[in-house]
Amino acid sequence: MSRLIVPVILAALTWSACGGGGGSSSTSNLVTPPGTGGGSSNTGGAIVDPTLVTPAPGGTVSGVDIIVPSGASALNVTVLGTADPGASGGTASSTGDVIHQGSTRRVLIFGTGLSAADVVTISGPGDITITGQQSITSTSGKSGLQFLATVDPNAALGARTVRIRNGNNISTFTGGLEVVP
Repeated sequence: MSRLIVPVILAALTWSACGGGGGSSSTSNLVTPPGTGGGSSNTGGAIVDPTLVTPAPGGTVSGVDIIVPSGASALNVTVLGTADPGASGGTASSTGDVIHQGSTRRVLIFGTGLSAADVVTISGPGDITITGQQSITSTSGKSGLQFLATVDPNAALGARTVRIRNGNNISTFTGGLEVVP
């Protein structure tokens, strides 16, 4: 009788190891690297949850094949301010500044990758003239630009976006200048 029990036990163990012949074995929470037969390889049409990866510019992430060029955000305007044209200094903030109809102000912009080679434009109906653009550096070492902005006395009121472009790189300061009476 012991000879009969051993084959039956072995058959039962073999059968249960492959799912028991009925029901299913769930691997919906299984995440393995692609090509290893696991859930995230998506071979066979399985639905898998994406894995969120946030690499830093020029950084590395293990287990994922991603390349982020270190120059991805070469141009970035972070603060803007205005000053009297004859003043030797000025301040800039992340909220921008106001500029009055009929006035001329020195506009200061700071961020990363800014230079005199950049093309500066201001949104709107063309009632603000830009002249005298040049590179500057903040007291904390950030690159920047300054230029004179002359506002027409009848300029349209409201917020204007300042755009900085250098080749294919563009940075905007939305609502950076607000024209007021």
